[in-house]
Amino acid sequence: MSAARDRLASYYNLDPYNEDTNPGGMIGVGAMAANWLPCLRDIAAVVLEVVTGADAVTTATPQALEAAARADAAAAVAAGAAGATLNATGVSGTGDAVTVTVGVALSAYFDLLTVRLVWPAANTTAATTLAITSTGTLTAKPVRDAAGNALAPGALAAGALVTATYISASDHWRVGGGGGTDLSEVHAAICGFM
Repeated sequence: MSAARDRLASYYNLDPYNEDTNPGGMIGVGAMAANWLPCLRDIAAVVLEVVTGADAVTTATPQALEAAARADAAAAVAAGAAGATLNATGVSGTGDAVTVTVGVALSAYFDLLTVRLVWPAANTTAATTLAITSTGTLTAKPVRDAAGNALAPGALAAGALVTATYISASDHWRVGGGGGTDLSEVHAAICGFM
């Protein structure tokens, strides 16, 4: 069992925090300041262990985990696999015309291709577009909400974590997330490498 799992199982608790007698307490004065971020990091480490099935994930560097994810994504993209998910390595543009750079070769969009990105600025119109730059820039496609409807102005907020999925039958992106909450601090706290 990993150290993170051990701490979650026996260190953190719902008794009042006391630096000397109960440093793992999660309630009372000082508890959140002392234990909230370390607890979130331990939760993230255990989730990674469960997802990968490896007990040694906590010793892997964030760079190694990202490299493995990129290799998996590259293989899925090369196969044109529906549901391949890419993480943006760069984002530019306005909130209405966004270009995403990905770390794998991509010559065309395919059904259910998914890209995760942090939206650069709030969209101001329903005519929002998203393009991918890889081996060349692919044509910008309209961005719609999860149901396929035009976006309302402000539907995608600056700094929002957005998941965009390409729907080939409709020739547009559908987005989930983006509801105006800046998740960069939460991401940094959980992952420790942003």
